[in-house]
Amino acid sequence: MIFTLGEEFGWRGYLLMRLAPLGGVRAALITGVIWGLWHAPLIVLAGYNYPGHPWLGILMIVVFTTSLSFIFAWLRFRSGSVWPSTLAHAAVNGQAGFATILLSHADSLIAAPIGIIGVLPMLAFGIWLAATGRLKPGPGQLRRPVDGSERGPTASVIDQSGATNQ
Repeated sequence: MIFTLGEEFGWRGYLLMRLAPLGGVRAALITGVIWGLWHAPLIVLAGYNYPGHPWLGILMIVVFTTSLSFIFAWLRFRSGSVWPSTLAHAAVNGQAGFATILLSHADSLIAAPIGIIGVLPMLAFGIWLAATGRLKPGPGQLRRPVDGSERGPTASVIDQSGATNQ
């Protein structure tokens, strides 16, 4: 869980929240794509997760991480904390390791959890979250510049009443 905590502080604690003013769906989508591409060098150079499929592996990891990103963003927005997404990330990593042992003979592009069999349910759930409007930052989670403009450093937080707190 130590590794997922570090990742989640970066992906959901920092990046997602900085992108949240673009809207929850866009923020989750961009975070998921960047998260997936972050794995690309390992996939191409070391066969990470998708041995023998360097280029399709990159595509699949981006679809996988983007699917998870919608779910993890929902957890982050709903809870106001990175802990739920950290625990979910640790659970995914744990079951992925277990599945890798059980399905070592299967093609990683197809087999669960990182193949199409595992990705489709997560993608469907992520699409449902987006389509039903559940990917929205919670009250007090959006930040805006002190001067009220759309530019400049982020220094104030919008609370539930719409008032600005510094």
